[in-house]
Amino acid sequence: IDTDGGAGDIFVFVSNPEQEQISHEIRWSGTPWGDNFELTAGAYYFNQKIEYIEGRHIFGGLLTQTLGGDVDHTAVGLFVDTTWNINEKWALNLGLRYTDEEKEADISIPTDCVPITTTWSPSCTPSFSDDENWDNIGPAVTLQYFHSDDLNFYASAKRGYRSGGFNIRNSAAFPVSPKYDEETVDTWELGFKADLRDNLRVNASIFRSEYDDLQRVAVQPDSSQRTINAATSIIDGGEVEVYWLANDNFTITANIGFLDGEYDSLDPGALFALNRARLASRSPDGPFGAVTHNDLDLARLPDINYSVTAIYDLPLGESGLVTFRVSTKYVDERWNNDSNLFVLPDYTTVDFSVMYTTADDKWRVTAFGKNVTSADLFTSYTETSLYAYHVIQQPERYGVEISYKF
Repeated sequence: IDTDGGAGDIFVFVSNPEQEQISHEIRWSGTPWGDNFELTAGAYYFNQKIEYIEGRHIFGGLLTQTLGGDVDHTAVGLFVDTTWNINEKWALNLGLRYTDEEKEADISIPTDCVPITTTWSPSCTPSFSDDENWDNIGPAVTLQYFHSDDLNFYASAKRGYRSGGFNIRNSAAFPVSPKYDEETVDTWELGFKADLRDNLRVNASIFRSEYDDLQRVAVQPDSSQRTINAATSIIDGGEVEVYWLANDNFTITANIGFLDGEYDSLDPGALFALNRARLASRSPDGPFGAVTHNDLDLARLPDINYSVTAIYDLPLGESGLVTFRVSTKYVDERWNNDSNLFVLPDYTTVDFSVMYTTADDKWRVTAFGKNVTSADLFTSYTETSLYAYHVIQQPERYGVEISYKF
């Protein structure tokens, strides 16, 4: 991959990841203590083996590096989910999941490997070998109140986890532990679901999510990138969804979301890395000075986003069905990365499609257009000590898809 995108080979890397995985799940569902009590219980097993080698070709080959590692990951889980229909008005849902994870890793930094030259024959002696075990319990509680057949309210509290692990792409100049721990999130939500008329449904909710040991990729003083447990943070938000069945053939759906996030605390090492990037940045939105965690916004978190979709079905009797679909989506501006170096601009996209389906539902032919307004969709801005570049999604495009169902 030519990361600099220029004519010269400033920074080119090749990788050869290999992964094998297997998973099994068994579950049982029933009403062992009467129709008012529903129970689901089960067990889960997962194993994956990852082998990753990366070769770096810098300044046309003046500098070459090889790095990578192997990870063996096993996870075992037990879960139970219950719903107690207390009476016609109230229902209580309780869930619990226990997970035990183990990861074994052998990590090689560039000084451990013979650099790749013209052949793909890396030779590495790992300088870091370790294993780690994590176990966690994830509870979930939801209380529902059914005001009527057309209106219900709910409140929920849940805990979730993001797995800990090891940085395989560890380009440190000397052996250093690439391990990071689990990330935890506690979420509380309040909402309602209402059928206001036979053809109109409105759902709305507000939530708060509190993150602990937030995992972030930080550039270290030796210029290596590593995932670390960097912060605690809070995200507040809300969402409204509307479904309107204008008639038997015409449907409009719309949703709007609001988000507000902040860092509650930031690891001193992570803050140092973020400020180091800010002071050295060449971003067009700069120059930047050093900040505290109170001055930084969470990355890629738009204040507002919304979408509207309209679908019209045109029955053709025994000849089939034609479905017209048009949608628009808006995403507000947001910071590109944790250092707040580049503002990804807001954008609005418009997509459409016309799909013909045969009466037997076997053949489908779809003509479509995506991003037909040619909105500039900046997805990231990346800086290195050598260059900086933007990544942009695909522009306006059209196509035809044909599918057959056997």
